[in-house]
Amino acid sequence: MHPRYAWLGETRRQLVCDAVTSCAEAWLQDWCVQREALAVEITEAESALWPVHDSVALALESDRGSVLGAVRERQLETLGMRLASAGSGGALAGSIASAALEDFVARIAARARLSGEVLDWKSTWPESVTRPEWGALSIRVKLDEVELLVALDRTAVEAISPTIVATANLEERVASLCATQVPITAVLDFGEISARDLTGLRIGEVLVSECQLGQNVSLRTGKTHLADATLGRADNNHLAVVLTAVTKPQENP
Repeated sequence: MHPRYAWLGETRRQLVCDAVTSCAEAWLQDWCVQREALAVEITEAESALWPVHDSVALALESDRGSVLGAVRERQLETLGMRLASAGSGGALAGSIASAALEDFVARIAARARLSGEVLDWKSTWPESVTRPEWGALSIRVKLDEVELLVALDRTAVEAISPTIVATANLEERVASLCATQVPITAVLDFGEISARDLTGLRIGEVLVSECQLGQNVSLRTGKTHLADATLGRADNNHLAVVLTAVTKPQENP
């Protein structure tokens, strides 16, 4: 059983698609006689389940990953004609297409740092390159009316678009955040006032709090509750709060 992976995110799928596009452009420069006359479209494919009898498939399969490339059998000679700008098909066009497809698969495998021989794939395509829930990814390469399909397993995808774990940068950010000054507010119940009195407040008026020393207050930073505390006095001129319960981050409202 092939190992199961989480689904690929859109960002990483796009990175792999960009890598295949880069390989395709370099490949076409080497194989296509009139590259500027060829319309090229490269997109992610919905499925990599082409029937074996209807396609010519080549693959590089190793314990470090697998890459498979295919073209519809009926379009093989047409692919050779498009690459060589030949007016008619035949055995020569088919040979050109087969050699070009082998080179294309080898280039993508090299991008994934895979080594080995590209071989004809005559059997059913392996689930490792056809099942997205196992991390497989398929790319459709359209050259005029000819369609190629590239299928990669998750190991090859990981090699082309590795998961980035920036531990050093994370540690630097944590160190910077630890030195950040965070404003803390003590929120306490100041009693009640009527709406009429509230609208009539004037500068200089004195509001007497109903709070007493030892009463519960809430320590906050912004709208986030940090801790429960009680109101106290540090000296004759300063009030203080004494923490009674610290709220864990996951419990913050």
